[in-house]
Formats: sequence, structure tokens, C-alpha cells
Amino acid sequence: TPPEKRAAARHLAGPITIETLPPRGSNRSFARLTASAENSAILIRYDASARPENRLYADHTRRLERLGLPVPHILHHSPEHHFLLMEDGGREDLTTRMQHTTPRETLRLYRRILDAVVLLHTTCTRALRRRPIPLEPPFGPELYQWEHQLFLNEFVTPRKRLTAASK
Repeated sequence: TPPEKRAAARHLAGPITIETLPPRGSNRSFARLTASAENSAILIRYDASARPENRLYADHTRRLERLGLPVPHILHHSPEHHFLLMEDGGREDLTTRMQHTTPRETLRLYRRILDAVVLLHTTCTRALRRRPIPLEPPFGPELYQWEHQLFLNEFVTPRKRLTAASK
């Protein structure tokens, strides 16, 4: 959309390629916008009417960033057009990275992760208790059932098919 193009042009220099990322939940779609190997961002489009919590994503991320938590930086948020542009954390996920690290590097990565978890559950939690942020209602039995079914449909069932096909 034109607002997305303007936001991307402000943060990425040069011609931009768009890579649609795999589907996610919560009525959000993700795309990687790349101008060069060192110049990319993630575009998140969201449905605020079906999932009101999507409106909170950028503000929550900014608050956690201010508290020192290592989160992707929000480059642009357009609540009126239901999208945000954020820092690209890279193409390699932790599981993939761990397959190619030395034990020393693995330990270093886990320490960084655990440092972030400790920060989240200490400093950030205390700060958020003093100045709460808007939250959605807590999970209940219906949502746990829905999440369980989603896990079965999206993770277990496809892998069962792969296992059956390989026999």
C-alpha cells in the first residue's frame, strides 16, 4: 500500500525486494523487505478488529526496549493503516544457528538468552507492575484448547504425514 511504501522508503535505501514469510497466527502477516544484505526490515500487517491485541504490539515492544530488553526496534508504526515496520533480526533462527556452533559459542548464546529472560522477569516485571501496560484477558480453557488444536494441526499432523511417507 502507499503508506507502507512511504515507510519503507524512509528506512531502506534503494530498490526493495519483498519476501513473504510463512503464515503466522493472530491475524498477522509478515514480509521481509530487503534493499541490500545489510539493509532490511520486517513488515507486519495486522487485523486490529479481529485481534485487538495486535494494536498493542508496537507500544509493548517499545516499552520493553526502553527497559533494556533486546527486542527488534520498531522503525515505524501506522495504527490507522494496521502495519508496522521493525528491525530485521536476520534469516537464521536459534535452532539453525546452534547446529553450526562450537560448545563455547553455544554457551555464549544461551547466556545472552538467559540474561534476557532474567531481565524480563526481574527489572521489566517490576517496572511494568509500577506502570502497567494494557493487556488482554488471561488465557482460559477455551484459548488453551484452541492453541492445542493449532499445535496439532500445524506441527504434529504435517510431521506425521512426513513420517508415514518415509516408511
